[in-house]
Order: sequence, then structure tokens, then C-alpha cells
Amino acid sequence: MLTILSSWVEISKSAFDHNIRTYRSIINPDKKLGIIIKSNAYGHDTVTIARLCQEHQYVDWICPNSLSEALSIRNVGITKPILVICNIDDNPALAIVNKIDLIGYSIDQIKKLNEIGNQKNQPVYIHLKVDTGMGRLGFLPEELFSALEQIMHLPYIRIRGLFSHFAKSSAANLNYTHYQVKRFKTIVQKLKQRKIEIPLRHLANSAAIPLISLEEANMVRLGTGAFGLYPSHANTILTKNQHPSFSLKPILTWKTHILHIKKVPSNSFIGYGRSYKTNRNTTIGFLPLGFYEGLNIQLSNKGVVLLSRQQKYAPIIGRICMNITMIDLTDIDTVAQGDEVTLIANKPQINPEAIEHLINTGNLREITSRIIASIPRFIVS
Repeated sequence: MLTILSSWVEISKSAFDHNIRTYRSIINPDKKLGIIIKSNAYGHDTVTIARLCQEHQYVDWICPNSLSEALSIRNVGITKPILVICNIDDNPALAIVNKIDLIGYSIDQIKKLNEIGNQKNQPVYIHLKVDTGMGRLGFLPEELFSALEQIMHLPYIRIRGLFSHFAKSSAANLNYTHYQVKRFKTIVQKLKQRKIEIPLRHLANSAAIPLISLEEANMVRLGTGAFGLYPSHANTILTKNQHPSFSLKPILTWKTHILHIKKVPSNSFIGYGRSYKTNRNTTIGFLPLGFYEGLNIQLSNKGVVLLSRQQKYAPIIGRICMNITMIDLTDIDTVAQGDEVTLIANKPQINPEAIEHLINTGNLREITSRIIASIPRFIVS
């Protein structure tokens, strides 16, 4: 039986490679590069991106949000080092067996990990998180060294890393980011004074990598930039001022097809709420997806899609429904049921930056992260 996909996502291997090489070119060659693949890799699919990371010579670490995500990529043959950066949502013993490093953010949590290490008679490798100003998980700087005195006496805990996270590194003003850098530097200097050796130290993210030099860190964590998404408009300007040749390529293309075509007369209302009324005899195309699948409802009566064969844009009309979207095909010739339609791609009007600008979410990551996980992803060259 022939299966017709309602929609699918294509992930460009060449664009991913371009982005990794772009960042690698401005990173000290001695520093490790970790790729953040949290939240289904920002909508790009955890396993798909992990496989690209596995193949790429410049990727040293893979960093999912949760242990369940980490296990899902180990189970498909990913062998590179993995760090869970937030949520230990499965049995930590599985992290030990599968050689997965875990976040350490409180004494109680780390003591529980030590107990599990004792049960398995194997060490648990952790990266200590320090809160330099984000206000989320992690030891406050003034708490860290008293905590370390306890942690270093836990026989099954091995501290492989120390890390923190920036709160405002994508802003135009980097004063707060420099404040966090200063706090992190002070911690690393105190560790050296006390002869406490922690192999990996990481702080910089996609926004900070091009702008902040941090000798005290020997690893960086790349998230949105790996997928060709600039952290913010302000960060784009600062980055290109400092690195004029810097450029990213969005790696995701989301496609569907025309389910049905229908002609309606002038003065017809289209969709819920009667938010659109035709002003001429109109040809409507129906797409088999909607806001449930991840098409932002704010694109109703604003957004456009691209007819792939004709290379012409068609406006979205009416309110985007849960599982169906209407487009105006009146001005497009030779259109037919089944024609391919592109929703998101590295093209004018439908690239993530253009879409975000149109609906003003303030967060470029939302554009791709909303695409539900059940839609298949395919790697293309």
C-alpha cells in the first residue's frame, strides 16, 4: 500500500557542515566543540542530528537535554561522548552503563548519583553546573567550594567538567555577559590555586562564541548556530561586525503537498472565524497540516508558502486550522492536486528569520521547534 506523507522535513547535510566549519574557524583549535540537541534538536530531530554529529570530524561532544534523549541516540549507535545538560528523567544507572556524563547541580542530587554508582560498582561522570547569573540549576559561586569538599569525598563521583550558562549573550549590550565571564574566571582561578583539576570547562553558547574570548574555558557549546539560526538580530550585527565573512545556512526545509483544490466565488468566507473574505473568484488549495503539526497560527492571513515546481509564492488565507491550511492559488498557473509546497526553507519570505520577523515571536528557535516529532525527517546532501 502506498503511503503518502502529509508533510516531511529535509535536513541538509552540506548546510550543517557549513555551519560547523564556520564556527570551528573562529574557535581556538585546542577547544572542544559540543553540539546542543535539546528538545528534539530544536525541531530538527534528535537522532537525525546526532548522526550528523557522529560523522562530523569537528564535533567532539553531543549534548541532549535529558537522559532519555541521550539513551535514544546511544541506542542507534552513537559512540561520541554525550553530556546530559539538564533533566535526568530515566534511571541514572543507565547513564553509567552507556557511558553518558550527567549534570551535577546540587549536593543531594550528586549524593544520589554516588549511591547508584555504589550499587553498580562503577564511577559516575558529572559536569558541575555553576550559576553565574542565569538563576536556574547550579551551585552559586559562593557555595561551590564548600560543596566541592563534600563531592570530592564521594568515592563513585568523577568530576569531568565545570560549566555555566549565559543569560543575555544574544543582546546588543554584553555587560551582563562579561559579568558572568568574570565570575566564571574567578572560579577557575580558585580551582587552580587549590590544585583542583577539572578536565573540561565550558561556558560559551552560539551567541557568545564569536564575541567572547575565554581562556579559562576549553570547550564551547553550540546550539542554534549549528542549525543555521542566528540567536538574535542584535547578535547577528555584532557577529558580522567582528567577523565580516561569518554566515550561517538554515539546514531545515519543511514540505507538504496540495491535498485538494477548490474554486469559490467572490465574497466567500474562508475558515474559522470568517477572518478572510474573497474579493474575486478564488482558487483555494488545501494543505494537510495546521497548527497541531507546528505551523504557527500567527501566520494566518500573513504568511506565504512556496509552490516548489512553479517557484511562486501563495498567501495563506483564513485562520490556520488544527490540521489543515488554506492557500490562495488564483494567480498560479498549472497548479495541480499533489503539487509539492514548501513551508520553511532557506529562501526569501519562508526562511526562519523572515517568518519570525513577520509574526514577531522574538524567538527564532520557535519556528523550527514547533514542528512535531512525528513528522519524518530525512537527511539530504
